[in-house]
Amino acid sequence: MKANTAAPPHHLRCIEAAVIQAAEANDGLAMLLTLLDAAHDQTASLEQVRCLLEPLQRKLAVALEQLEGWR
Repeated sequence: MKANTAAPPHHLRCIEAAVIQAAEANDGLAMLLTLLDAAHDQTASLEQVRCLLEPLQRKLAVALEQLEGWR
């Protein structure tokens, strides 16, 4: 029996890529929360928190763009 080697439809590839980006952002946020919890006795400036959140925001923005790409 020959395996189906056809590529998945474009919209499924877009959704899959978006889910991967969102999962990576979720993992990053969980790691960031663990880090902040471990450092609960220290203060962080707004700029420090912004620098930590910026890569996660970019990943979520990419995920949204990929979801919009399949319409």
